[in-house]
Amino acid sequence: MVRMSRALLSVALVAAGGNLAFADPHAALILRSEGAADAPTRARVDALVLRLAKAGGVAATAGDISYGDAAAASGCKPEAPTCRDEVLATLGVDEVITATTYISGGELKVVVRRSTKGGPPREATATAAMIDSSDASLEAGLGPLFGVTLSALPPHTAPLPPTGPAITQPPTGRPPVGETPPPPTDGSNVTAAPNGEVTTPADDVIPHHKLEVAGAIGGGVAILLGFALWGAAKSTQSDIDAAPTKTAADLAHLHDLEQQGDGQANGGNFLFVAGLVVGGISGYYLYRDHKRAASATAHARITPVLVDHGAGIALIFGGTP
Repeated sequence: MVRMSRALLSVALVAAGGNLAFADPHAALILRSEGAADAPTRARVDALVLRLAKAGGVAATAGDISYGDAAAASGCKPEAPTCRDEVLATLGVDEVITATTYISGGELKVVVRRSTKGGPPREATATAAMIDSSDASLEAGLGPLFGVTLSALPPHTAPLPPTGPAITQPPTGRPPVGETPPPPTDGSNVTAAPNGEVTTPADDVIPHHKLEVAGAIGGGVAILLGFALWGAAKSTQSDIDAAPTKTAADLAHLHDLEQQGDGQANGGNFLFVAGLVVGGISGYYLYRDHKRAASATAHARITPVLVDHGAGIALIFGGTP
């Protein structure tokens, strides 16, 4: 029963990967890479191994399963030395090529093995930085396994731009040294720094200090006037409390005092609230513009620059390089 299950699993895997069954017995089958790398990185390794094998004259075909899948189909453990022969027999090929990936400290390590029936596998190891988009390091380490040198491989990545004297125009569109930048065509006001860099004034960083300072001072004065009117209203209220009410003239005078006190109190309320609003808004914008100006001054940026024999980059803190 166990043998029948293994046979069914083998048939299913071989049928799913049409490149596996009944291949040329003298051809090599490249199984999908395994290991810690993500799927895009493993696909990149698979393509690299196939390219190296073909460059070395190997009649190689890319498979659709990994060595672990093939071992499961063959009913053996991948780490067992005899499992290679069983996998070769199951897949019907003379040679299988496998790759295992490892990730450590930002580096990609690839181990490639070529296994044939009855003999020990041959292997090669290569390491490359994960941020390296080219395959040069991997090709140099894995190429000898297929009898391929790096110089024999056709280029497959775009070359980097030259950095010698041939550079006449930096990538930022800044004019070459010695040339005057053309005037703007969109009507905007631009200025040129001493190094020839054309910059635009940062209007959103320049604070409108005069208006904001005036608003903050006006708000403070309004609050003080509000307190003064409240003090006058309190004094008027004392006069109202002490005013006589015996004659018609006394009552008329009392009415006038009440109207005067109401006006003083309402005026104090209005000036106090208006002073809070105007002073608060002006103070907020003063604080915001101060923070923006400080941020713009301390902001660091990287910009390309021209040097005597080529181009480079400069780290700038709120100014020009």
